[in-house]
Amino acid sequence: METLSIILKTSAITGAFSALFTAFLQTWFKHRFDLRLEVEKDRMSRELEDYRADLKRKEQAIQLAEVLSDYFSENDECRRFNKALWEIALTMPPEVMAKIQCCLSGEDPSMTVKDLLAYLRQKIEPKAAPLPSDTIVHRGRLHSHN
Repeated sequence: METLSIILKTSAITGAFSALFTAFLQTWFKHRFDLRLEVEKDRMSRELEDYRADLKRKEQAIQLAEVLSDYFSENDECRRFNKALWEIALTMPPEVMAKIQCCLSGEDPSMTVKDLLAYLRQKIEPKAAPLPSDTIVHRGRLHSHN
């Protein structure tokens, strides 16, 4: 009888300990999950704010390019060209604009528009595989400064 009493007490203590330990683990995991969720929400919120700010800057650049091209261009063809070029100038890194200027002005006769396109692809999509300039196709004759 005494052995049965000891077994019952031990079982009760083990059950209680097991229940407490299970409750502790559930609470701990929930707390860890909630903390991680808050960290992710904060990170995503910051990324969204950065994205919105970047989008606003680009919209302003487009508006500026449009106003300036409307005012300073003599005809629709020049206006479209200037607007597109000035949008790039206002939104892309300076080295990109320098390469474009070099190609458009004929400053570097060895740089073709296909070379420029291959370079720009790497700038826009740095993780993409390089695109050899000789694989780029076009229709019609390309204007050359040579």
